[in-house]
Amino acid sequence: MGSSKKPFDVIVLFCSSFPFAGGEEFLEKEFSFMKEYGKRIILMPIAVKRYQGNRIKTEDCIIIVRGLRERIYRRIWTDLFCLFNLEFWKEAKTFLRDPKSISEWIWIVDYFAQFHRLSLKVKEILAHYIPNKHSKILFYSYWFSIETALAGCLKHDYPNSIAISRVHSTNVFADGIVKGYVSYRKESVQQVDALFSVSHIGIQPLENDFPNMKGHVFLSRLGTRDYGRNHLKAGEPFTVVSCSSMIPLKRIHLLSEALALCNKNLRWIHFGDGELRKELEEQASGLPDIVQWEFRGYVPNAKLMEMYHELSIDMFINVSSTEGI
Repeated sequence: MGSSKKPFDVIVLFCSSFPFAGGEEFLEKEFSFMKEYGKRIILMPIAVKRYQGNRIKTEDCIIIVRGLRERIYRRIWTDLFCLFNLEFWKEAKTFLRDPKSISEWIWIVDYFAQFHRLSLKVKEILAHYIPNKHSKILFYSYWFSIETALAGCLKHDYPNSIAISRVHSTNVFADGIVKGYVSYRKESVQQVDALFSVSHIGIQPLENDFPNMKGHVFLSRLGTRDYGRNHLKAGEPFTVVSCSSMIPLKRIHLLSEALALCNKNLRWIHFGDGELRKELEEQASGLPDIVQWEFRGYVPNAKLMEMYHELSIDMFINVSSTEGI
């Protein structure tokens, strides 16, 4: 598609760490399509700590903004400074209707402070890269969090812009309540043109909590392309594969408990890393000798797809307590 047919002059993508480090693999897939719709793409990973493993090809039309995450000592100073901000106490009054723990107070103060810091910094950056205020711009937030608030508030500065946000299952309680504190969420969502929930479970809660979005919340599942079939190889042991972060939500300990009951030779391979790795390795070390197990840690998505194709895999299993779909 030629650049003259692309509907947006600029697409501004707010995310967590893409295209650096791990995570947001589904966004990596989206990005290949995104380039067909914007003449220029500005990537704003707001939480990245290390700029390693750039997963996209460098092109003139792609701008990757670095340094949006504050160093810890400056972050503490920013947090303390916001306690003297009248706007903070107005915002806190609307949210803190019941007593909160100290950790919740710290979280809310930090969120408010970082939102204001980021909004000022992002506006300065965009003024440099988008000198024409009337450019056609798509502000796209990959997470329904502080990124959505940034996308919503930026619409004021660019009259020909559209703001949209994905909503993942982590943003919605099972009982249908939108969760998580985000500074000025109500106000920012009023400025967003559409929300895209990765599952049906998110649509009704979003329309209930944000009446102005009725008719503007859509289902848009995360996806991937077809990588072909995995072929079983003769002589290979029965192989079980799991892939997830090693965090409580994923309940990987249940796999070890189940495999401990097996009475046949098999192999278990897990892809992914996280805070529970050491604990899970200790648990897996107690598995019977007939169970071979490997924790291969984080593997880049492209390499992981190659492994799925090359390995002889009999079963893929997921024991997560909740998932997006």
